[in-house]
Amino acid sequence: MAEMEPLQVWEAEIEFLEPVLGTSPSDRSTWETFIRPLARQQYKQAEEAQVRQEYLDLATLRELAKATEVRDADADEADAPPPERPLTVFFRDHGGLFLWDYQILGHLKEMANMLKTELGIKNARAKLEQSVWVRPRRCHFTGTVERAVVQRPLRAQTMQGPRVTIATSEAVLPGAHLVFRVAVLPHSEIKPGVVQKLLTFGEWRGMGQWRTGGWGRYRLVRWEAGGSA
Repeated sequence: MAEMEPLQVWEAEIEFLEPVLGTSPSDRSTWETFIRPLARQQYKQAEEAQVRQEYLDLATLRELAKATEVRDADADEADAPPPERPLTVFFRDHGGLFLWDYQILGHLKEMANMLKTELGIKNARAKLEQSVWVRPRRCHFTGTVERAVVQRPLRAQTMQGPRVTIATSEAVLPGAHLVFRVAVLPHSEIKPGVVQKLLTFGEWRGMGQWRTGGWGRYRLVRWEAGGSA
């Protein structure tokens, strides 16, 4: 059996030009605090129906769901203050703040999906996931790593009308760097040059939360062959 060719390894370094926002909830009880209370009443009724099937049939359950929907629509929440969402932060260890390898790979996959026509590679996102790896596991911020807290309003149209909530995120300010290695499977359609193109396009898109607002933009300052996976 012929030996497998070694992975093609390239090292990338990016410098953030805009603040990049953390994505991990700081509150371990986020589910209990924010998600469970928002569960619609009919789902709770559905759970009851599964437990008490002899008392609630499907028709009865639908009527209960409709009644709950009407009560929700009639509820007057106009004077209620906007709820504040929990702080989102960066992962951290004794070495400081970092991004996981899968977060950078996810960024590359997003760029591949946006450039699927320009790349001329069918199913580029899926092929990238199967033939590209990012190392190390924890990619620490280096250089000038200054932090801040950013608050911003999030607006949404709901069944009860427009709603506003306050999102709060930890931010790493411009000047911070990330250094990571990208390993590419030999003979894959996803060549190292393709990954470089994705990172170059990512300069415009940004990384982290609120990318559509221009946050998390960076520049690729180094792309060099060499190193081990």
